[in-house]
Amino acid sequence: MKSRVLYRHEDSFKRVIKEDKERIFVIDCVARTMPKWGDKGLLEGYEECEEEDFLMYVGKSFIDEETISQGNREIMKKRLSIVLVILPYIYNDDLRSQAIHMAME
Repeated sequence: MKSRVLYRHEDSFKRVIKEDKERIFVIDCVARTMPKWGDKGLLEGYEECEEEDFLMYVGKSFIDEETISQGNREIMKKRLSIVLVILPYIYNDDLRSQAIHMAME
């Protein structure tokens, strides 16, 4: 398994965010649930895939950055600032939950 790589098995897309000796930290890209630690065998039968495969599956595409309006840029910055508060705690469920609650206040 490689960190930050997208894997696919049929209609399931998962991204490995981090790994240690026994486990992998994985996010389900279709269900868009919180990432979870799991056994390395969790992705048995999955194969590496390209970002374009996932985008095609969900019916999305990348947009040209220059086409984003100023209003949408402000929304993006606001949302990113919330995520950046939570990101340092992503690997710890309890601390992540606390950071999410604090960010939403």
